[in-house]
Amino acid sequence: MDARLGAYAGAMDPRLKAGLALLYGALIWRCGPLGLALLGLVILALGLGMGGFVGEGLRLFKAAALFVIFWALVKLAVDLLSGIGPWPAAANALVLAARLSELLGLGLILALSTSARQLGLAAAWALRPFLRDRAWQAALGLSLMVHFLPLALGLVSDLRRVVSLRCPDLSLAKKLIILPQAMIRNLGQKTWDQTLAVASRGLDQASAWRTAFSGLAGQWFFGAALGLAGLALALV
Repeated sequence: MDARLGAYAGAMDPRLKAGLALLYGALIWRCGPLGLALLGLVILALGLGMGGFVGEGLRLFKAAALFVIFWALVKLAVDLLSGIGPWPAAANALVLAARLSELLGLGLILALSTSARQLGLAAAWALRPFLRDRAWQAALGLSLMVHFLPLALGLVSDLRRVVSLRCPDLSLAKKLIILPQAMIRNLGQKTWDQTLAVASRGLDQASAWRTAFSGLAGQWFFGAALGLAGLALALV
């Protein structure tokens, strides 16, 4: 089932997927508790069906979980300091955590089903009426950002594993010095490699970011149905 769902999502028009992600991202902040819970179940089911909690998806999920926990605790602390009672403050923090989790889940599903190149092409198409000849530059920047995020997270995980295996007795203070330095050096090398890759593939030209999309009418009808379902959830 994972392969079939992933293949179908991967074959969808990237403009449709990006548009639905933006729509649902906005609706997440409009949904009430019941709609938020239903939408969360849908996102969780899609994430599980596409293998979002194994391999690279699991690594991204762990980083997202730390992000959500941090901001939920900040929200709880701010509400408590503002004089809000413990239970309402905890409820507010839980709702914020749910909204952030679903937003990050949407991003994870989009990343699993759409390559950085496809997202860049969709962005170039959407921005061309506004930025005209400079739309490809924004598309290239978006593609590189999407491509580098999992690389950076994977690099942090690998560096921590190397330090723990080769220097198990290293103090926390020294780790805080060594890890950032090693990460900067490795990211610098990867940046140079990506610069060469972009130039060798001709992605630093406007012509590389123009393409004829092959989205089928059935996909757009399906996307419209999903959009209407999301709007219905926003009213729950």
